[in-house]
Amino acid sequence: MSAEISDSIEPFDAAAVAAAVVGTWSHTTSNEPTGVGYVHFTADGRLLYFVYDADMPERRIPARMRYAIESASTMRITAGGDPKGSVRCYRFEDEVLVVMNPNGADNFRRVAPEEVPAWFAEALGA
Repeated sequence: MSAEISDSIEPFDAAAVAAAVVGTWSHTTSNEPTGVGYVHFTADGRLLYFVYDADMPERRIPARMRYAIESASTMRITAGGDPKGSVRCYRFEDEVLVVMNPNGADNFRRVAPEEVPAWFAEALGA
């Protein structure tokens, strides 16, 4: 975890962790033709991404979920009307947000605003 982020969230402060994750992040995925996927965490607890569908490559399917930081190492991700959702372990490794999933881990890297693909920025604004 970077010194700046770790200094701001120890002892545990859910609001500070949530503020640290707000923004657009990229990760490696086989679900995208480029091999890179994007997610966006909002300050009000939304987690947004857009699913590529080979049958409709010109239109991505929005996936709108919610997240809540529950502890210094866990976040809850919910979709639709499921209040239970799933609890995921997370940690910061330098500037990488590591989120564990049932198949391993996703390593998210923050994306500078000028590096956000146009299609993603447009989809966020829709």
